[in-house]
Amino acid sequence: MKKKLISGLLASAVLLGAASAAYAETEYNDMFEYSNFFAENVNGTIGGEWDVDYFKSYGCGVMYLDSTDILGEVNLYVYNSERTRIGIYDTYGDDETVSLVCGTYYFRVTGFNGSTYILDWR
Repeated sequence: MKKKLISGLLASAVLLGAASAAYAETEYNDMFEYSNFFAENVNGTIGGEWDVDYFKSYGCGVMYLDSTDILGEVNLYVYNSERTRIGIYDTYGDDETVSLVCGTYYFRVTGFNGSTYILDWR
């Protein structure tokens, strides 16, 4: 009985620890249908001239998109759960922010070839 309890507690601790770690995007996520789901944050790369990255998440608060390379320029498009665009955040500089009420959202990230970024709820 003690072994099962300890094993269960260890498995729970591993799962909880993994939930707070940054998630890395996976290709092919260039369309709504292939959106990567994330809970807290995700790291990504705009791999080429035609690459765009789609993500799906449930949350509320401030969504923050930050370019993690010195010359990066990234843009954020926000869609509601019905995939209707509700905002474009394309300002000069390397970060974009938007305040959102609780709900399910899709995010589209665009940028220049090789741009790296992190997208996260704050």
